[in-house]
Parts: sequence; structure tokens; C-alpha cells
Amino acid sequence: MRAVAFGLSVVGVVAFWVYILALGSYDYRGGFLVAPAIALIAAMLLPKMSGGVRSLTILLALALAARLGSALVRFFVSFGYYSDGFVNGLGGTIRGGYDAGRYHRAGGDFADSFRALDFETIANGLNFGTDFVEVFTGAVYAVIGQTVIGGFLVFATLAYLGSYFAYRAFVTAFPNENRTLFAVLIFFYPSILYWANGIGKDSIMLLATGLAIYGASLLINKGKWQGAIPLGIGVLGAIWVRPHIAGIMVLSLAVAMLWRAMRHARSNPLLAAVGLLVTVAIGWFFLNLATSFVGITELSVDAVINTLASRQTSTFGGGSAFTPASITDPLGIPTAIITTLFRPFPFEASGSILLFVQASDGVILLGLTVARTKGIYRGLRMMGSNPYIAFIVIYVILMAIAFTAISNFGTLARQRAMVLPIFMMLLAIRTAPLKEPEGASEEESATDDAAPAGDESMQEGRRRYA
Repeated sequence: MRAVAFGLSVVGVVAFWVYILALGSYDYRGGFLVAPAIALIAAMLLPKMSGGVRSLTILLALALAARLGSALVRFFVSFGYYSDGFVNGLGGTIRGGYDAGRYHRAGGDFADSFRALDFETIANGLNFGTDFVEVFTGAVYAVIGQTVIGGFLVFATLAYLGSYFAYRAFVTAFPNENRTLFAVLIFFYPSILYWANGIGKDSIMLLATGLAIYGASLLINKGKWQGAIPLGIGVLGAIWVRPHIAGIMVLSLAVAMLWRAMRHARSNPLLAAVGLLVTVAIGWFFLNLATSFVGITELSVDAVINTLASRQTSTFGGGSAFTPASITDPLGIPTAIITTLFRPFPFEASGSILLFVQASDGVILLGLTVARTKGIYRGLRMMGSNPYIAFIVIYVILMAIAFTAISNFGTLARQRAMVLPIFMMLLAIRTAPLKEPEGASEEESATDDAAPAGDESMQEGRRRYA
């Protein structure tokens, strides 16, 4: 009976594959050529990414499958639910798609420029924000062809790698904490899985964020300057897509590095002083870059407040509009943090199915936060011994302040995916320090470890996976 079921499944898959390949549009056919390529590459890399740990390999494989599946859902929502983008039915011409559709069509033009080595056209089109994503999409299409489904799958894979590097960052910064919980959150939490997905800024930003916080963990917790490589790549990627978030990353890192330098000032005051000067210089540079991008002409409190108020007005509209917090109010920043992480609440989600889904997502996170209060409190108390906690706290606060410029729940839901990977690290702090069982076997430790082989930062402090 199992053989018959398996045979019918194979026949069904092959028939569906033949049907898809027979469709006229490469938008569809290309996707079903890209998917096996991603699967093949994953089959070769996942065992290395997991350090040969079977349980982690399975988790990473399931996470990739979930991410790719969510990319297809995001595709059908973007091009079907919102914009009726399927002309002549499934397999016909694709239109609409809002931002993803714009990147798809512009990417096709830039793909031609890449193949023709027309770097002048590429350079003329290269700019911060939306323009960069169009050029980046063109670079992807130059390799895989102009296929919107294939593009969604490639961008989903990039976002998946961002989650993976965020996981590596957590294990590096907190080797004895609950890596199982963090893995489940970073790979399967609905907001991260859905919004940081598909063709667009958010997939690139999740990859950039993952690389940046992994590099930061190596610098802050291990004192390894090799961490500057992933940090630099991540910050550079964020600069091209959302420079203000890159500025927040670097400022948060500057505070954490300053915290670390103060702890080591007695043992090596010269190194601490040099580190302080370099950190301040880099932080000042990125602060100016970020403020100029968002339109702040001078570094003053009034200028920041006026710019945030102007941005609130520009994003206020539609059925998902709301009144954001004001940072001039005494409770403005705490309210902004709550809004960034948990809103919309269910009673604010009337009139839209997707808005209700977002509200449900916020309720889950709020419930998890309440349940993990003791762990969060313990994590905050660890700030004196672990400067990475300072990085997390400053980053969340600055992002919440930046998000007061957003007065639309739809926009907020997409962009909060850049905050959650870092905030969730606090949720995965154990309520009490983990005690290593006496006499634990080496085989047990190796089986439960989530660290890639050969990476000292991931091998140190082996603990039970669960």
C-alpha cells in the first residue's frame, strides 16, 4: 500500500512538473528550475552549517522549506490577492505586484545590462533604497533569468541565510542560553517567515542584519577582529537599502564596544582609549549618513522631532493608519517600544484579514514576552558581564524611536522583522544559569551541540541543545 501511495505521489509530482514546464511564461517555468538548484546546494551545505549534528540539519532543512513555501504564499498574495496580477490565469502574463512587481520589471531591464556588461547604465541606476534593490534584482536575474517565482525563491533563500547568521550570533554571544527556543523563533516565527521574504528590501535587510549582528557578536564577545568582515558586509548592505538602520546598527555597536572598552580599561588603558576613539569616529560617520538619508539637516533634538513628525504625516493613510507615539512625551519611548513589537492589538485590526493576522502575531509575541519575563530580567542583569546585552537594548530602543515615523500598521509589520531577530535573543535567555550535568558524555555533548565544526566561537561552551 505504501509503495502504491509513493508511486502515485511520484506520478503526481512529475505530472505537475511537466505541466508547469509546459506553461508559456518563464516567470513560472524558471521558478521550477531554480527550486531544485536551491535544494541541491542546500543538500551540500546544510550538514556543514550544522556541524554534522543531525537534529540541527533537520531543523535547518525544515526552516528552508518553510521559508520557500512562505515565499510562494507571499508571491500569490502580492500578485493575486492585492493586485489581480495573473492575466489569462495561472501561467499567463504577470502584472501588478506593487513593490515586488516594480523590482521584477526593473530587474529584467538591468539583467540585460549585466549580460551586455553595460556598467554605465548600471552605475546610473545605482542609488540608495529602491534603486539599489532594482539593480540587485537585475544581478539575480542575470544569473537565473527573469522569473518572478525564481526571484522570490532566491530572495527567500537570502533571508533564510540572514536567520541562520542571527542564530550563529546568538550562540556566539550566549553559548549557554536556550538556543533551541531561539532557533524556533528565528526560523519559524510568522512575521520573520512571511514579511522578510520574497523580492524586496526586507529579504536583503534580514540578510544584512544577520551578518551584522553575527560580526558584532564576534567583536564584542570574543574580541575577534575577523568579525569585522561579516559586520562590514552586513552594514554595507544595510547602507544601500536602508541607511538609517545601518546607522542604528553601528551606533548600537559603538555603545557596546565602549562598554567593553570600559571593562578592560584597567588592564589595557591604551587599547581602551584607541578603541574608544575609533568607535566614536565610526559612530559619528554613520550617524551623519543616516540623518542625511532621512532628511535631517542638522543633528539637534528639534530637527529629529520635526523630521519624525513629517514622516508620520506621509505614512498616515489607509485602513491600517494609527497615531504613533511622540518621543517628546514622558511615556513616548516605552509606548514606541510596545508599538514596534506588539501592535496592532486585536481590537485595532478591524476591516482586514491580513491586519488581523498581524494582530494575532503580536499577541503571540506579547504572550511569549510575558512568559519569559524572568529570563529577560536575568538577561538585563547580565549587561555588566556581557556587553552584547547593551547592543540589544540600544538597538531596540533606537529602532523604536525610528519607527515612531511610521503611522501605518502594514508598513510597521514589514519593517519590524528587522527588530525581532535581536529582541528575540532576550526571550531565549534562560530563567536560571544552565548547570552542566556531571559526567556528561562527549557523545551527548556533540550530538546536542548546534555549532558548525571548526568554528571556535560555536564550539566553545558546548551545552545540551534543548
